[in-house]
Amino acid sequence: MALAGVELGITPSAVSHRVASLEAHLGQTLFRRAGGRLELSAAGLRFAERVATGLEEIAAASREFAAAPGPRAVIVQVAISLATKWLRPRLSRFLAAHPEVALRVVDASGPPDFSAGLDFALVYGADAPPGAERLLAEEVRPLCSPALRQLLPERPTAADLLALPLLHSRNAVGWPDWCRHMGTRAPPAGGIRFDRSHMAIDAACEGDGIVLESGLLTEAERREGRLVAALPNPRATIASAGYALVLSGSQLPAEALMFLSWLRAEAGLPAHG
Repeated sequence: MALAGVELGITPSAVSHRVASLEAHLGQTLFRRAGGRLELSAAGLRFAERVATGLEEIAAASREFAAAPGPRAVIVQVAISLATKWLRPRLSRFLAAHPEVALRVVDASGPPDFSAGLDFALVYGADAPPGAERLLAEEVRPLCSPALRQLLPERPTAADLLALPLLHSRNAVGWPDWCRHMGTRAPPAGGIRFDRSHMAIDAACEGDGIVLESGLLTEAERREGRLVAALPNPRATIASAGYALVLSGSQLPAEALMFLSWLRAEAGLPAHG
C-alpha cells in the first residue's frame, strides 16, 4: 500500500480505501491480509491476469497518440520511509511553486544506481557513500499511542518500557543500543520486526507496541497526537544516521537543481551557490 501510494501520489490509507471499494464493487476478496502483509487471493490473481492485457493496450494507445513529449522529468531516488512520511506531504508546496517541473520519485533503499537515469538520491545515512552531503539530521526516541502510554506508570523508567510489546525497524539505532545507552537490561527477544520504518510507525499508531523511531518520520503522528513520548526524558533520545544527498554528477539540469535547492531549504540548510 505504501509503495502504491508513493507512485500514485496519495496516502497508503487512500490506496487501501480504493482497494476496498474495488472489492465491494466486484463482490470478491482480491487480497488476503495476514500479519500486516498483503497477498493476492485466487480471485485477485485471476482478475489481474484478465485486466493486464487491457491495461497494456491502454498504455500503448496513450503512447501512440500522446502529444509531443513534455519537459524532461527530474528523477530522484528516496528511501521509502522518508518518501512516505517526510517528502510526500511536502511535495504539494514544491509543485505549487514550480508547476512547470516534471518530477518522478523512485522509492528504493540502499545505494543509488545512476545507470537508471537518476539525477540524485536521498538515502539513509547508513547507506550513504563517503563524501555524501548530509541533508537531514535524525534522532530516535521511544514512541507509542496515547492508549498504550496509559498502561505505563506516570513517571516510567526505561525498564518499564520493556514490559510492553516492542516494535523493531531497520534503523542504525535499535532497542539493544537504546537499552545500553539507558543503562538498563537488554530488551526481550520477542516483538514485531519490520523492514521499513513507516510500517513500524503505523503499527505503533494502532497501539501494537512501542516503537524506537525517528522524529523526522513521525512529525505528523506526533503533531496529531497519534504518537506520544513513551519516556519523557531528554536522555531517552539518541542521534541516528539521518539522510544524505548523493548526486549523479556536477552538471545537473536546471530543473534538478531547482528541486535540489528546494529540498535543502525544506531541510533548513543554506542555499548553495
